[in-house]
Amino acid sequence: MLYGNADNNSAWSELLADSPIQVHAGSATIGDKTFSGNDFGAMFIRPRPDCDTASVIAISGTGEVGMRTSNLISLFLPFVRYPDLMVYQAAEKEALPIVHVAGYFGHDWSLAAAELA
Repeated sequence: MLYGNADNNSAWSELLADSPIQVHAGSATIGDKTFSGNDFGAMFIRPRPDCDTASVIAISGTGEVGMRTSNLISLFLPFVRYPDLMVYQAAEKEALPIVHVAGYFGHDWSLAAAELA
């Protein structure tokens, strides 16, 4: 599991440099869509570039608010299933984050063949 973003986690460039989802301080990009602000979070899985059988799970945020929003999502509960990727935003008055993008990568791990909502 990788916590943080490309600007504050040095392992990002080694493990997620080629990912179609990039999260930096102040912005998250998925394909050609960019979300700006410090209140966005992203959770996604990608294959590890240095291994044929392992994956990297990223729990990321564009700022402190975005990272704290991931605390509202229960990660380690049995029988809870999540999509391959989610981009969400902190809600002002609601308890749960607002999900902007969620879905599954294509069989080739691309966004071109992804099923996104």
